Amino acid sequence: PDGLLKLVVDDADQTIIGVHIVGTDACEIIHYGMELVRGKRTLGDVIQSTFSAVTFHELYQCAATACADPEAARLRRRSAGAAWAAAQQETQALADAWK
Repeated sequence: PDGLLKLVVDDADQTIIGVHIVGTDACEIIHYGMELVRGKRTLGDVIQSTFSAVTFHELYQCAATACADPEAARLRRRSAGAAWAAAQQETQALADAWK
C-alpha cells in the first residue's frame, strides 16, 4: 500500500493517543486505529497482537514496533530501501536485456 501510518503515543505509559493515516487504503484501516485509541491500548498490546491473515492491519504492528525501538526501525528501513533499489536495478537490467 502507498501511504503513511503514524502512531501518536503518550511517552509516560506508551498508550496510543492518536493515529495519523494518509494513503489510498486509509479508509480500510482507520477503524482499527480508532479502536486502539478508544480502548486505550498500548504499544505492547499492538506488538503482541496476532492477526489471522496477512492484512493491512499488520501495518499497525510495524508502526508500534518502530515506535518502541526507533533505531532498529531506521536500520530496517535502510535495509529495505537498499533491497528495493537492488531489485529495481535487477528489473531494469532484465528489461534492458530484452530490448
